[in-house]
Amino acid sequence: MDTTNLIEQRREPRFRTNFAAGVTSFRGDRSPARVTNLSLSGLQLTGDHRLMHTLMPNIRRENPHLPISFSVHFRVPTTTTSVAAIDLGCKLVYCRRRRTNLFVLGCNFTVFEDHCEEDLREYIEHFGQRL
Repeated sequence: MDTTNLIEQRREPRFRTNFAAGVTSFRGDRSPARVTNLSLSGLQLTGDHRLMHTLMPNIRRENPHLPISFSVHFRVPTTTTSVAAIDLGCKLVYCRRRRTNLFVLGCNFTVFEDHCEEDLREYIEHFGQRL
């Protein structure tokens, strides 16, 4: 495959992670997930059929052109506290099925709750392992 025309769309470098996370849909439904990498502008989640059902319970949506929005909650170590809560609003960018019951979701951040952007930035600066 010719890769000369492929352009990296990410604005920030990605860092390897493996955090347990919770995902909350706009309807308030919850599901477990894992944050497998992140940057200051987005993250990658993995999850099973429960995550997919939480975010996309119906095949048909009123407006399929609007992005799917949801919240992600996880904790990161920092130098000032043992762990900091990260609460983010996200929109779905892509979704891929890796195996029968494993899905990978790429997300962009839309909202940083409770000033968690500083904690996320500190985690990346002091603990991040660049991909």
